Amino acid sequence: MIPTRTAIHEQSHKYLSLVNNIVLIGSATIFVHCSFILCGINSMHLPAHTFLSALYVATNTVLPITLSAACGEVFTSMQHHDKFRVNYKAVAAYLFGPISLNINQSIHQKQESQQQHNNNQLQRMHQCSTLGTLIGICVCAIFRVLDHGIQIQRHPMPLIVGAATGRVCGVLMAVLVTAAS
Repeated sequence: MIPTRTAIHEQSHKYLSLVNNIVLIGSATIFVHCSFILCGINSMHLPAHTFLSALYVATNTVLPITLSAACGEVFTSMQHHDKFRVNYKAVAAYLFGPISLNINQSIHQKQESQQQHNNNQLQRMHQCSTLGTLIGICVCAIFRVLDHGIQIQRHPMPLIVGAATGRVCGVLMAVLVTAAS
């Protein structure tokens, strides 16, 4: 069976979306690695552990955002003569920008306003979890001073535990804020 032009286009779109996700995770890994250094981690001390923990934190932070259907199209832009590419401004605006709270009053747009409300809740969830991850990393980076031989205090465990704890706290905060509104 010969694939149609539409099927080929859909397959290439899926492949480019995967490439965009990998590029975005790689960029986030570099950002997280730099934030580790800003938190006082020596990049020359166990560089492989530091890089792998940055990759782990970046993947856990960025992958849920790129896999959600509501914002996947926001992060890629299609140029006529260019391949799909990651729109970093859209990613930063989505994660750290304001949440649009436009609620349409028209009866015909009730379903669209419900979809917009769901997208706003999803954006709030992603923002809170990302900020919780970053705050957890910064707070738990203090434990590197206490590295006296206990396994949980050895590098990079405080960073990974801080990222996981911060993410859980961010998700819980988003659930509480969403339930209150």
